[in-house]
Amino acid sequence: MNRLLPIFMKLENQPCIVVGGGKIAYQKIKQLLEGEADITVKSPAISEEIRSLPVTIQKTAYQKNDVDGYKLVIAATDDVNVNRQVYEDAQQYGIPVNVVDQPELCSFYMGSVFQDGDVKVAVSTNGKCPSFGKFIRDHIKNMSKGVWGKALEKLALQRVKIINSISSYSQKKQVMEKLVNSTKNNFIPKQVKRGKVFIVGAGPGDPELITVKGLQAIQNADVILHDALVHPHLVFEINPNAEKIFVGKREGKHSVSQATIQSL
Repeated sequence: MNRLLPIFMKLENQPCIVVGGGKIAYQKIKQLLEGEADITVKSPAISEEIRSLPVTIQKTAYQKNDVDGYKLVIAATDDVNVNRQVYEDAQQYGIPVNVVDQPELCSFYMGSVFQDGDVKVAVSTNGKCPSFGKFIRDHIKNMSKGVWGKALEKLALQRVKIINSISSYSQKKQVMEKLVNSTKNNFIPKQVKRGKVFIVGAGPGDPELITVKGLQAIQNADVILHDALVHPHLVFEINPNAEKIFVGKREGKHSVSQATIQSL
């Protein structure tokens, strides 16, 4: 279970240090710059990408207690001994620390972040699979389609008027919830997708003989139309969440008409 406390930290003009000068360090620095932090980068080797950023560069190896005086620490080196030293020093000074790809040496994680204006969503996988966090972030981005930030701006203006005109907190909350619900159709992009139909010839034989493409079609289906001959495993166990509709035909006995099947 994920017991992490989600917190959005104010780092504007706050001193932060990134130990490391490679590609991973660059990615972390970019995230810190979004919060307008005052960043120091310490490493014997600094990439050209990092040199081009508005950061303070210390082209020296990390020494014990170099984290003293900083508000936040990130270690992004390929030296496990340096990473552990950074972690231990940060713990000693009570400074939040993140050691990249070493969850056991982190007091906080940097999640996958989606941002649209003042809307910011951070996804945590508890350090177990950052790639899945990025997948979820991209899914949220596709849902927003650049609309949510603008919607928030409009709602914020209306919220100011509501706050100034209503004294009761509970009433303010109620009015705002009604406002959001009444206008949500304006900021939830309409997604109209054209459906696809796959005809999978499974037959009454061994279900393990089904083709790979046929199996994938069943796994990804939202609705499965099936007859009485197909093996139950293929219909009910491969994709238990899909809607199942029986359209089987026997001589003189049709469960549904052909016209109904075509309309489905």
